[in-house]
This record gives sequence, C-alpha cells and structure tokens, in this order.
Amino acid sequence: MCPYARSVCICRWAVAVLRPPYGPRGRVLTIAARRKGGHAAACPDTRYGHDLTYYNTHTNRSITLSTNEHREAAGKRAVQCAVLTVSDTRTAETDVGGDTVCRILEEHGHTVVQRGICPDEASEIGRVLGWWLDDESIQAVVTTGGTGISPRDTTIEIVERLLTTKMDGFGELFRMLSWDEVGAAAMLSRATAGLAVRQEGPAARDIFVFAIPGSVNAVETAVGKLIAPELSHLVWERKKR
Repeated sequence: MCPYARSVCICRWAVAVLRPPYGPRGRVLTIAARRKGGHAAACPDTRYGHDLTYYNTHTNRSITLSTNEHREAAGKRAVQCAVLTVSDTRTAETDVGGDTVCRILEEHGHTVVQRGICPDEASEIGRVLGWWLDDESIQAVVTTGGTGISPRDTTIEIVERLLTTKMDGFGELFRMLSWDEVGAAAMLSRATAGLAVRQEGPAARDIFVFAIPGSVNAVETAVGKLIAPELSHLVWERKKR
C-alpha cells in the first residue's frame, strides 16, 4: 500500500490506483508510468526491489523512492558487530542462539569483533553495553534474550535507556514475521532496535542496537530476514551527509 493517502503508485511497468481520488462521474484516475506511455494494469509487488514513484494528485508532484540505488551505494561493506547473550543458564558451549547470530552475520559479510554472555541482571547488561558503546570499533550490537514479559526479562528496559532514536519498524516487522511461526504468542516479544549516539556534533558516532529473543527460530527470523541483509544499508544511511 502506498504510504501517501490518495495517491497513485507508479512502477516501471504498470500503473495501479491504490486509493482514491476519483475522476469525473466517479471514474478512477490513473497516471501513466512516469507519465510516459504507460498503460493501466495490475501493479506488481515492488516494495522490495524496484524504483517506485508516488504521484500525489493534489500537488502534482512525484516522489521517487529508490531503495535499490541506496543499497547499491551502500554496497556489501562489512559492519563490525558485537553479540551479547543475556541468560542465567547459557555458557559458551550451550549458547546456540549466540552462535546462530554470529553465523548469520558472518554469512552476510559482517564481522563479529566482540561476543559475551551475561546474566539477566539489569546492572550487568548495562555495564557490558556501556563498554561496547564506548568501543569505537563497534558499529552494531545485537543482544539475545530477556525480551519477554517475565519478571527476569530486563534487556528491553536497559536498551531503551541507551537509545537516542528508536526504530519502531524493526519490532513491528519482527512480530509480523513471528505471527506466521508462533501465532498470537508473537505479542509476548518486546524486541526493539534503535540508534545510540555517543557524542554530539558533526563527528557524532552512531551505534545500531538490536534486542531480540534468544530462541534459534527467533534469531533466524530477526537476524536472517531483517538485521543482516539490511545492516550495511543502515550504516550507510547514517554516514551520508
């Protein structure tokens, strides 16, 4: 669905009116693709791979959103990551969730420069994250565990205190994808993400922080479908001026 109310979505091949306005006598208005010889047809799902133009019929302006161009500019640059497992029971030998995070990140060309395990204690989580956010070699942090609603789940509270800018869409997308796997239980996850800015001004350094559940299925969904494929693009977006 186009994000602009009362707009026409124009793709490279076709045109589809997704919402009103209506023309004279109730006819739906259509705009030819890029206003050049297009023809009305069903608009394919272009959300994730094609250059879209949203044509606002009130202002007569078109807004080009080229996700592909941004991803191409970002390239496949490696992002330096830290992975923290929050658990009262996991050890280096049994931390399957943390292993999965590292494997998926590295499969996408990223580098894991720090890894740790700490108990589900607010003070311990805050201490480790504080060290890592002050480490200039780290560009992104992924935490697993402690994101539910039990009294011992405190990761989200600590992470959100550190965030300067929240990325609400991450948690929304994660829960949407989780619905297909666990149904209504997806609402129990408080997975979140955002940016922690460690200093102000033109030399400000931003670190992306992602807090996700610790189960292997949740890690594969969050890291495999959301974090790892988009991480280079996210870092590039924050560095461009």
